Amino acid sequence: MWQVGKVVAVLTGESVSAHIVSKLNRVLDQAVQAFHHRPLRDEWAYLVLDGVWLKVGRAFGPKGVLLLVGYGIRRNG
Repeated sequence: MWQVGKVVAVLTGESVSAHIVSKLNRVLDQAVQAFHHRPLRDEWAYLVLDGVWLKVGRAFGPKGVLLLVGYGIRRNG
């Protein structure tokens, strides 16, 4: 939960209370749930799924991270 407060502080330049962080968490959780349960339509002429390996700098050294990527082309182009 503290990470949300940290992000808000970086974005706004202001620190926020625990109450605001809790409220933001609830709103964000609802948005994520809505995204996960949205209907998916089959409107793709082509769908390409792939993965890209990236080197990400970490405190203990660079680490390979797999980024999953999807490209879709609709029937109307």
